[in-house]
Amino acid sequence: MSELTLRRLREVAAYDPITGQMTAKTHRGRKGAGSPLGSLHSNDYLSAVIDGKRYFVHRLAWFLATGSWPAAEIDHINGVRTDNRLINLRQATRKQNAANFARQPGSSGFLGVSWSEPHKKYRAVINHSGRQRHLGWFDNPDEAANHYRSAAIELRGQFVRGDA
Repeated sequence: MSELTLRRLREVAAYDPITGQMTAKTHRGRKGAGSPLGSLHSNDYLSAVIDGKRYFVHRLAWFLATGSWPAAEIDHINGVRTDNRLINLRQATRKQNAANFARQPGSSGFLGVSWSEPHKKYRAVINHSGRQRHLGWFDNPDEAANHYRSAAIELRGQFVRGDA
């Protein structure tokens, strides 16, 4: 089976870059032309089967909008995996995409910040390149969170999440 061509994709699908909606141009099973293309996959991304092969809708959207397959991964800027508006999609490396992944805040309520009972201070740490980097000890969680945020911006640039 050959790779999906832009010509073939344009025959079977339409994409609205403003809304992020992809629709079928042809009748598919019980679904008619104009019906939404794609269903929720187990990893919370939308996927669609075209000519017997499964594709992620965000990759199809990129292909339709730009005319070329993404070189690596496609990152959803706002972290919502079903939001396929073109303004919300960007090419990314695996590392950049992972940097934009939602993380759970520490015991302090802030990412990268936790209370140390023995030190009676808040500790800020950030993971980078598979290693944990100690950012310092702080008297209050806000100060530690500010150091974490600065380090996240320095290390991850535009791919740092808004809640980091």
